[in-house]
Amino acid sequence: MARPTTSGGTRIAVVQSMSDMMHTIYLLRLLQEKLASDQGLTMEEVVDLERLEAELQGPRFGRKYRRLDHRIAAMMRYPGKDALVQVLDLSPGGIRVQGCPALHKGEIIELHLREDEQRSYRFRAQVIWVRSQDSQHTAGLRFVGLPMLINHGPPSNGPENIVDRIKVA
Repeated sequence: MARPTTSGGTRIAVVQSMSDMMHTIYLLRLLQEKLASDQGLTMEEVVDLERLEAELQGPRFGRKYRRLDHRIAAMMRYPGKDALVQVLDLSPGGIRVQGCPALHKGEIIELHLREDEQRSYRFRAQVIWVRSQDSQHTAGLRFVGLPMLINHGPPSNGPENIVDRIKVA
């Protein structure tokens, strides 16, 4: 099945696998942030944004977007406090994680979600709430800013000494 895109080829279609859901959330966040900036959207992007928002719409009352309950590991990064956390659920609006260090409402963190060996995503998020039970912390985070998609290339044949290449040139 073709991966959702806004580049004009394949029309956006939301599917239920975790991999495609993360990519769909990435695309929606990208379009929302582009719309909020001075760049604006093309007509095709407007249609794609409307379709994505309609397909990911939450229940009639309550949440803006539906949640995907799926357990995956993520790296949480912020000054001096990197931690491996457990994602409990996510939506285009944000993410709920468990096993994080003590966070404070309003803090901005970065989450690294690895889809597979070739693709990972980075989302900036703001801490909305934190609940603690014993020494276990659970946090609700709202996505902010542009997301980042990282396509990892094939592994190299071994480390190359860049200094040797410079000397040769």
